[in-house]
Amino acid sequence: MELPKIKNKKCSDPAKLCWLVYGPPKIGKSSLCSQFDDPLFIATEDRLKFLDVYKLPTEGAVRSWQELGSIFQLVDQSIKNGSFKFKTVVIDTLDNIIPLLHDHVCKELSVKTPGEAPHGQGWGAINKTFSKFINSWLSLGIGVVFICHSEEKVVETSKMRSNKIVPNIGGKPRQILNAAADVIAYVDIDPETEIRTVFTERTELFEAGDGSDKLPGKFELNKGYKFVKECFKKGDK
Repeated sequence: MELPKIKNKKCSDPAKLCWLVYGPPKIGKSSLCSQFDDPLFIATEDRLKFLDVYKLPTEGAVRSWQELGSIFQLVDQSIKNGSFKFKTVVIDTLDNIIPLLHDHVCKELSVKTPGEAPHGQGWGAINKTFSKFINSWLSLGIGVVFICHSEEKVVETSKMRSNKIVPNIGGKPRQILNAAADVIAYVDIDPETEIRTVFTERTELFEAGDGSDKLPGKFELNKGYKFVKECFKKGDK
């Protein structure tokens, strides 16, 4: 390893980023992500019947942590041998992966629940395995989109206690994913306009964020991914 001689270039392609898209059921998250460049959906629930997309498994949905690992190996090997024709992987939904992860860790530790493992080993193993899972997908060099549902959670700080809408994947895994995501997009009905909206700017009411600083704080969902690409073409805000 040696010191760099050139600067790192800003990413100008939203398809190469890590996205976290979350919101209530049936709001249009999967439909939005189906518009991303050449997406391959990894389905953890069998509910993509009304979207014209490529998916794995081709029938049904992922049912175990081992099956999810096999899918990753297939994608990884396809990228390495040049046969992978997709530009984006969409994992839909992430909430369903958490129970599979819990089952996997519990079997590994021979316990019924993560809390039964002594000295916090169960929760530690879950966090470590989840972090490895996220980083493995991000290491592929393609765009990765994680979809999950939203939940309302009580958030406490030294100054206040309030309700906040967050991704429905639990404490530490949520922190891991939030840190990894380049864009956190919350999709819901805008109370001001009563229109389905994509929010990319964090507020006291929900988590969101745009590391690229190229997207508006909110935009109508029906503008779709085409609008996202136009924002990136225009450059910095």
